[in-house]
Amino acid sequence: MAGDFITLSRISTIIIGFEKFLEDMQDSIAGNRTTAEAEYDAAVLRGLADGLGILEAIARANEQYPGEALQVDDSNAGDVASYYESLLW
Repeated sequence: MAGDFITLSRISTIIIGFEKFLEDMQDSIAGNRTTAEAEYDAAVLRGLADGLGILEAIARANEQYPGEALQVDDSNAGDVASYYESLLW
């Protein structure tokens, strides 16, 4: 209707709800990660941000976090790459 408008308070509520939705989606994608696993993931993402390919980024993260090291081969490389791509969004 003419004259209807959305209040600033309503916009704020929508944004807060959307942020919560995004956090929940991130949690469901990443799962419940330990601190070490989250740091490992961050190291892989830093490698990707530095321009490394996924295998190179994982190799570098494996050196930094040997306790969390991933073993990537032809059978799981696509799944691993998809996982890290999902974290970039």
